[in-house]
Amino acid sequence: MYADLFGIEKSDGNLSGHIHNASLGAKWHFAKKLGFGVEYSSTWVKIDGHNRDENLDLKMEGPTVYLTVRF
Repeated sequence: MYADLFGIEKSDGNLSGHIHNASLGAKWHFAKKLGFGVEYSSTWVKIDGHNRDENLDLKMEGPTVYLTVRF
């Protein structure tokens, strides 16, 4: 199992904003080189420009299922 949190913020210049992410998941390697994983994550991106029409506010969240391969 794992939990991952990160964020970055910029507050000077022509653009300002932030990116934040939170993830919680689990991986299981059922063979030496193959594995299976599930994760739920939430990402928020907000960017503001000097003008009123230069803004981005994006939220993404939901589950993910994936296959992993080790080399």
